[in-house]
Amino acid sequence: MVGTGKTLGGLAAGLILAAVVLGGLWWWQYADLDINSDGGGARATFVIGSVSVDSEDDIKEYQPLADYLASELAEFGYQGGEVVVVKSAAEMAKLMRRGRVDLYIDSPFPTYAVDQLAESEPLVNRWKKGVEKYRTVLFVKKTSGVKDLNDLRGRVIAFDHPESTSGYFLPKASLLELGFKLTEVAGPEATVGLDEIGYYFVMDDLELVKSVVDGTVVAAATNENETVETLGELGEQVKNYTYLLTTPYVYRHVVTAGGHLDSRVKEHAIKDLINLDKTEEGRALLKKFKKTKKFTPFVPNPEAAYSGIEELLGLVENEIIER
Repeated sequence: MVGTGKTLGGLAAGLILAAVVLGGLWWWQYADLDINSDGGGARATFVIGSVSVDSEDDIKEYQPLADYLASELAEFGYQGGEVVVVKSAAEMAKLMRRGRVDLYIDSPFPTYAVDQLAESEPLVNRWKKGVEKYRTVLFVKKTSGVKDLNDLRGRVIAFDHPESTSGYFLPKASLLELGFKLTEVAGPEATVGLDEIGYYFVMDDLELVKSVVDGTVVAAATNENETVETLGELGEQVKNYTYLLTTPYVYRHVVTAGGHLDSRVKEHAIKDLINLDKTEEGRALLKKFKKTKKFTPFVPNPEAAYSGIEELLGLVENEIIER
C-alpha cells in the first residue's frame, strides 16, 4: 500500500535554539497584554472562537455547540452562546488572552501557538469526522520516476491550504526538519532552483489529489484518510501510489480553554463535552458538527494534546501567527 518513507528524527540543538529565538520575535508582540485586561470580566455569553476566512460557515457550524454549552453552564451565569470568527491565530490569541473567547477549537498547530501566546490550555480532543488522530502523507505515482524526497528538488508540489495542519504546516515543518528548502510559488508551472522544492496551494482536498492523478504536479501532501478516500472516489488504486513521507500522528482537533475561565467552569465543560455522545440529543448535535464522533480527554494528560508536533512547531510558528 505504501512505499518506504523517511523517518523523522528529533531536531538538532541548533534548530531548537533557532526556534526559541524566532519564537521570541513574535511572542514579544503580545507579551504586554495582560490576561483579562480588556473585557475579561463576567458576561452573559459563553464564547467559542474559530479561525477562518469564512465566518458565516463557521458561525453556522459552531453556534449549536456554543448554545449547548451555555445552557449546561447556566449555573455560572451564562445565558446564551456566541461564536467569534477571526482570520488569524494572532487575533485569536489576543481575544483569548483578554478573556473575550472561552474556548477555541482547531487543529494542533494553531491551537498550540495560541496556547503559548494566550496561556490557554487544552481541554479535550474533538473526533472531527469520526477521527481521533491523523497523519499527513506526501504521495506520488509509482510510475512518476520519483524514488525519494531528494528527487523533488527543482520541482513543484501541492499543499492544501495555508491554515491546514495536515495539508500544510505538518508536512512543511517535517520537510524543513529534514533539511529541505521550500519556496512558495504561484502555480505548478513555476520554475524553482535545483536546491529547493516549490509549493503552491490548491485550496481543495479533491483537487489536490487530482493534481497528482492527472500529472499537474508530481507530488502532493494531505492527510492519509483523505488521500485514500479520494483516490478511491477517483477510481484509482492506492497500490499504484507511494508515500515519500509520512508524518507523526497528531490529534485531529484540540479544544483549548482560556486562562481566564474558572476551574469549575472548565471541569463542567469537560464533562458536558465528553458526555455528548451518551444521549440521542447529543449524538444529533455531534453529527451536525461536521460529523464529530465524540469528545474525549487527552491521555495521559492535557499535555499529550501536542504529542508529535512540539519539536516541529518552531519551524513554522511565525507563519502560523502571521497568516
